[in-house]
Order: sequence, then structure tokens, then C-alpha cells
Amino acid sequence: MGGSKPTFVPFPTFHTNNPADGQALTTVGRCRINPLSCTPTQDEFLAIFEKNLEQSQVDDTVDDPEVKSNNKKLKKKYMKQGVALAEKYLLDTLQVDASIIHVEILIDASMILSTDGCIAACFLDAGCDRIAIKGGNAEELVQAMDVARVPRERIVAHFDGILDVDAVKAVSDYADAVSLKVAIDEAKQETCMTMIQRISEANNTLAITIQIPASVVNQENTLLPSITAYFGQKDTPSGTVSLIDPSAQQLGNSYVSCIRTDRPDGLFTTVVCTRTGEALGLVYSSKESIIAALECGRGVYYSRSRNSLWRKGDTSGHYQTLHRIDVDCDGDALRFTVTQRGEDCAAFCHLNTLTCWGEPFGLRHLEGTLKDRLKNSPPGSYTKRLFDDAVLLRDKLVEEAQELSEADTRQHVAEELADVLYFAMVKAAKAGLLLECFNFKKMVFKRYVEVGRVVLVNYGPDAGKLATIIDIVDQNKCLIDGPSTGVARQVIPYGRIALTDLTVKISRNARQKSLTAAWTEADVLAKWESSSWAKKLAAKKKRASLNDFDRFKVMVARKQKSSIIAKKMKEIAA
Repeated sequence: MGGSKPTFVPFPTFHTNNPADGQALTTVGRCRINPLSCTPTQDEFLAIFEKNLEQSQVDDTVDDPEVKSNNKKLKKKYMKQGVALAEKYLLDTLQVDASIIHVEILIDASMILSTDGCIAACFLDAGCDRIAIKGGNAEELVQAMDVARVPRERIVAHFDGILDVDAVKAVSDYADAVSLKVAIDEAKQETCMTMIQRISEANNTLAITIQIPASVVNQENTLLPSITAYFGQKDTPSGTVSLIDPSAQQLGNSYVSCIRTDRPDGLFTTVVCTRTGEALGLVYSSKESIIAALECGRGVYYSRSRNSLWRKGDTSGHYQTLHRIDVDCDGDALRFTVTQRGEDCAAFCHLNTLTCWGEPFGLRHLEGTLKDRLKNSPPGSYTKRLFDDAVLLRDKLVEEAQELSEADTRQHVAEELADVLYFAMVKAAKAGLLLECFNFKKMVFKRYVEVGRVVLVNYGPDAGKLATIIDIVDQNKCLIDGPSTGVARQVIPYGRIALTDLTVKISRNARQKSLTAAWTEADVLAKWESSSWAKKLAAKKKRASLNDFDRFKVMVARKQKSSIIAKKMKEIAA
């Protein structure tokens, strides 16, 4: 059995190398990209920066209602254009699938400040897991993190070479992780451990990433295992190592050095899964097969019967596109997430089925049936009619969705949901979409209408105040109360409140005394005031209070700052 922490494995940082340069290094599940030095993509990143700069310069706090409305629309337009450019940059240019890989992008603090935080939100909206921010000094770094106005679990504070303990303390209010780039001559076990301990002494809750040049692992064989072993101890901070511009050989060797196996043959038990988590089969991996998989981006395993590497699909044609490799909590088993391919059919098993457990069921079975009906429909097939008649399919989708919304019993909901899923899958099959195509990462809901949910009133005399849902009236209204904020107990439509991330533990129709005690225990007001949402509202309120001359001075300052930043960016890209 493993310890109290998960196993931490190294990941690549693309400093000058491009993730799209032929190898599949991002499939270790996490990567970091430095867009200003990652060749040859700097111009595309600067175009995204310019679009976010345009967005930040649109003033939506003016007094004129018509101008204000038009500016809000323009700002939203620039925001959508920026996100679209960032998504294209990640997926097409860098060939990094942020829907399944944890992507960190390194952004200079000056760029976040000059875009008023827009560029940070842009890349998070495009699918990045975190924004790594580096600054020339601690003050600039803290200012950038404050302006970014995103949750601290989405920010990494990055330091190049010199570790400033006071800066680490300062950024801990804005970021829950730090990374430190170590020079090649300092990438020694003793030096790295000293730096880790200094960060931990400044704040022992911060996750730590140590960035080291990939060439170091060729000389220091014990460096990575010793660091990951330290992070794996019970009373130490969480953390890992990132290799700067590694080869598949370097990353693969480092990855294997941080996991273990108790098998006499030294192989790692490996579960092969689809992107939706469906197990295809059980295989075995070796160090050589892992390196080969990172080199070619395909499912490559170790064949015990042939005692050699097994490149899935070389003989059968049923090859696999590799998306991600994960290690389990004990560090002794792997999971390969793949898309199964094949000219005749997508079969992992030698019996020509998708999985080694026979025919699929559930949505996968429905998907297979619909794909077959699309090609080989029997006479009078209703599914064929739906494929051929777009109006009929649209009408049935709308009809069944309406019936689902009106279902009022558990059984009725289940029946109507099944109907909606069927017609939705017909629509997907007609468009050539598979279950693997859905970006479930962007479909995760984190806020629900529930008793105890803290809400922000956005309409009426209590607009801008917090309250708590204490009961659900119906599908349109709820009962709220806010004794700590001056919001009277009242029934309010859902359209007049916004759900926050905060909740308190209360019973239905809790009395004000119990509600006040729950707020105090959960420290709701302090958590809200430290949130990026509250800071953004406060900044917006401050901007709205400016007079015409104040707004003019802000505009001039922004233009001057933008000019300085633009010149600096061109110098960096040159």
C-alpha cells in the first residue's frame, strides 16, 4: 500500500521547444508552456495579447446608458475573439488538448497588468488549468495576481533563479502554488532540498514545482527520485519536478524513476481506457514501452508472450492515439487514456470487440447501434427517418426536452431523460461525433441551487448584498435570508440572484441565530472579500465613481502603459 499522498511524477516545461514537434510529451498529463520563448509561436501569442489589450481598453463604466451598453457588447466581442484565438493557439498551433491535459501557461506580470487581467481570464476560459505568473520583483508579481482576479488555486507564482522568501510570503494570499527555476549549476540534490525547505518555511501550504534543465537527469540519476520521495512524505508540502525542454528519453526515464513495481519482471500493470473512462483491457508496460509511447503518441506496451515492445495496431490496424498517462495513488500501476482506432472498426480486443469484456452496453452500445443504422438501416427504420429528416429530429428533440422539464416523478424523469439521450445521440451520430469528442472538462458544474448556498443578490434594493438559500420554493423561486448583510428573509426569483462558490451547513428554514452562527463558523464574509469576484465588483464600483477628468487620466495612463508594453514585447520577440 502507498502512503498518505498520491505519487508525484515529473512533467515537461516547453521553454524553447514546441509541443507540436513530433513527440507526445504532454501525455504525462501536465505541461507548462512559455509562449514568449516557445518557437516559432511568439507572434500568435502576441496577437492574443493585443486582443486582450483591446478588451481591457473598452470603458464600460461611462454614464451614458447607450454608450455603456454598446461598450459592454464590444468588450464581450473582444473577449470571445480572444478566447477563440487562445483555443486555436493551444489546440492547433501547439497541439495540446486542454480538455484532457492540465496545461499551465507562463505569462509575464507586465502583460497581466497592461490587460487589466483579461489575458489571464482568456487562457483559463480557453481551457488552461492554471496561469503561472512571473514578475520582475515581488511588488509587480503581487499586483499582477491581484489584477488577475482569479481563484488562488488557478495561479502559480513563478520565480526565476533567485528565491525571495519575503516574496513567497506575499504571494501566498493570491496563489496556492509556487515554482522555482533552478540553474543547471545549482541543480544538485542538496541545493534543491534547501530551496524547497525555505519555501516551506515561508508557507507550508504551498505546492512546489522545481524546474530543472532536462540535461541534469543525464548526470544526476537520484535527483528526481529523492525530491519526489521527499514530497511524498506525510508532513512535507506537495510538489513535483518539471523538466525544461526534455526529450522523450529524458522524460520517460525520469517518469519511471518516480514510480515502482513489485513484479519480478519489473513491468507495470497498465489499464487502457477511453477518454470517457471506459476500460478497454489490461496490459503491461516497461520503461522502454513508456518512452516509445512518448516518442510516437500511440499506445505502446510490453508483450510478455513475445518478450518485446508491442505497438498496438502495427499488425491488426487497430492502433491507438495516446492522450494521457496516469499513475495510481500507490505509484505501482498505470492508466493509458487513448482513442481506439481502426479502418474496419475500433477494436481493442483480438476478438474484434471494443473492449476485452465483450460487447458494450449503455450509451456506448447505443452509439454503436446508431453508427450501424447510419450505414445499414433496415427497411422502415425510425432511426433512419430521423437521420434523413432534419425537421423531424429537431421537433423531437424540442418535444422530449419539454417533457423532461415537466416530469415530476423519479420514474417519469428517468423515462424522459432516456428519450432525450436517444434523440441527442442521433443528432451526434449524424454529425459524426463520438462520446470521446465531448469536452466534459468544460461541462462540470460546481454551483447548485441548494439549501445553504450563499448567493449574491443582483436586482432590487438589496443588489450587491450576500444572502443564503434557506429553502427551495419551486423551480422558479427560493427563500433567502441574510441577517449578517441586512437582507431580509424573502422569496426571490432565481433570475435575481447569482450563485457563489460558498456554502454553509444549515437545515431547511434555519433560524437567523443558526444562520448567523453558520456564517461566522464558515468565515463567509472574509472568504467572499478575498475572492476574485468580490475584488472585481469592488474595482468596478471604484471605476464607476470616477469623474470625467479621472477617467481621462486613467485612459492616458493606459495608453502610455500599453505603448511601453507593446515596444517591450516586440523587443522580446525580435
